[in-house]
Amino acid sequence: MEYYSGETDNEPFNFFTTKPPEKGKRLFLYQNGHNKMFKTFVYNSRNVRDFSSFLNQVTYAVDAPAAVRNIYTPHEGHRVKNLDNLKDGASYVVGGKEGFKQVSYGMGHSVRNISLRKSLDTKSLVLPPLPPLPKQIIAQARFLDNTNRPIVITVYRNGELQQKGSKILLTQRELTSWERVLEIITDKSGLFSSAKKVYTTEGKRIKLLADFVHQGKYVAVEPNR
Repeated sequence: MEYYSGETDNEPFNFFTTKPPEKGKRLFLYQNGHNKMFKTFVYNSRNVRDFSSFLNQVTYAVDAPAAVRNIYTPHEGHRVKNLDNLKDGASYVVGGKEGFKQVSYGMGHSVRNISLRKSLDTKSLVLPPLPPLPKQIIAQARFLDNTNRPIVITVYRNGELQQKGSKILLTQRELTSWERVLEIITDKSGLFSSAKKVYTTEGKRIKLLADFVHQGKYVAVEPNR
């Protein structure tokens, strides 16, 4: 809503009037010399004071290595010198003080083409099945999925497997230090002295931090026991 003021023949008066919102322009921007990646940039003239302000916004939008100072048409390399010459849904090349670099910039990127792709009935498309992923890739994906998650383990004091164990939460940051893990086990398990060794309940000694697993059960052993 914009405020306007005016006056009649008798006295000044104020009134409010509402203008319909101005439609923003969607532009597809390529960095000078790079034709494979583009940024979609939407601007509204109400939020841009002048062409220089527009160039500053574009600099941040495309993450340009240097300040954007020139806008070119992608095929002829003509400079765009004012906002009125920018067309909704068109592609442009942005650059610094260097000259226009002639490469094959994105063909056919327009609002009309995007709307056409969105209007396709995807249910009518039949795609061939994808080949199964190798087991090695699946295993690596599961490992990466768990690398940042904390784990919860149950720790028993040596000789007290019949007693209730201590639930201990270990973050991935704590699992980078063996000494820190032993300190936590000592503190949470109520040991009389520092834990020196850790075993599974089946008697296998834990030698690596990577051997700890979520929901695993372990036995903490003090030096003299």
